[in-house]
Amino acid sequence: CQGGCRERRALVDFHETLAERYLSFMHPDAAVLPKFKELWAYLALLLADGKPWKRLRKCTRWTEFHSLALDLLQNAALLEEAEFSRIDQYECW
Repeated sequence: CQGGCRERRALVDFHETLAERYLSFMHPDAAVLPKFKELWAYLALLLADGKPWKRLRKCTRWTEFHSLALDLLQNAALLEEAEFSRIDQYECW
């Protein structure tokens, strides 16, 4: 893992917890997908390369979006500033 492993893990945990909670009472494609696209409009700013965000925006099914999003959170290069942002200090979820 590149620098910022704890922060990356915190982002993945946040993403998965939020998805789990939304999916417990909302339709994946009709309700959850638009909410996560909005979230990713901000998360995409952490990515060193903006091309993967374009692929996420085009997704029409939650399952496709979720697998791409998880792959980005776990493996995509982050901006240097994002790797050391200390997001893990916010234990609100």
